[in-house]
Amino acid sequence: MGGFALMSELRTALPALAVLAALAGCGSKESKPLADGTEKLASIPEYMTGDECLFCHRDKVGVSWRENAHRSAIRETDREDPALAALASAGIKETGEVDYLLGGKRRTRFLRKKEYGRLQLLSAAWVPGETGDEGKLIEAGARRWDRETFSSGCGGCHTTGFDSSTLRFMDISIDCFACHGDVDRSHANDPKLVFLSAARDDGKALLNSACAQCHARDGRSRRTNLPFPANFIAGGDLFADFAIDTSPAALETPSKTDRHIIESLRDVSAGAPGALACIDCHQVHPNSTRKHRRLTAGAACSGCHGEGKPGRVRWTRDVHNKTCDY
Repeated sequence: MGGFALMSELRTALPALAVLAALAGCGSKESKPLADGTEKLASIPEYMTGDECLFCHRDKVGVSWRENAHRSAIRETDREDPALAALASAGIKETGEVDYLLGGKRRTRFLRKKEYGRLQLLSAAWVPGETGDEGKLIEAGARRWDRETFSSGCGGCHTTGFDSSTLRFMDISIDCFACHGDVDRSHANDPKLVFLSAARDDGKALLNSACAQCHARDGRSRRTNLPFPANFIAGGDLFADFAIDTSPAALETPSKTDRHIIESLRDVSAGAPGALACIDCHQVHPNSTRKHRRLTAGAACSGCHGEGKPGRVRWTRDVHNKTCDY
């Protein structure tokens, strides 16, 4: 199974589940109340899936999306993958139970599916080696399948259609809905109906919110206290629920990547002259930073490259973050 077929796998169970829910008296379109008694969250809409989008966008988007880091953050197991090979070589019995891999360059986690809309996380992880060094398994001595951690800590950003009131998702990995929101089916005749379309100007603050819902990794939902927004739909007001600290204290983070994101959110929200939105530098579909390399050097460069000429200063991309546990 490949491409968007992987991400839409769980949708095949929806008709049967809808019947069972109705029989059990749970057919309401409203999400369940949160544990703390707050008002119900908005329901996740029946959004267009990537399979539908690629029917028209297969030539421009489809050719690069299969290898895109957003789509492949969760991927089917590959027996040749170094992480899975290491698990097998160590004689770990759970190797045959692994259905998906999460992550890659800095840490790989092992996932299995045991129920609709949920994935379990193996306590063992694979840490790739630096250049020329071998990778290693960590926490392999006290192995167990964790039913809660992925749902409460990872699912809101690594899946699509995640419902914070049930902690279940619709599609594995990142589908078009995650960034483009609930797309009007008549948009073929009017591209302006699609959030992030080149035919419209949504403003930098709104554009940043599509990225910040996941990449502002120290943010917290005010309603659920989970590290991702509660049932956010791209194109809406992210910050009505998602609290992100942009204070000087938050900028003391040792991660250059996190600091760069916080600075962008702060400057764009304040309307600072020359403030850069995420897509001023990053092209999501081709997974490219070519635009970043073509920018005129400015104040935003020094946070990562230091003072001087950015193009001549080498730096190590620091992506460590406690939320992501690496």
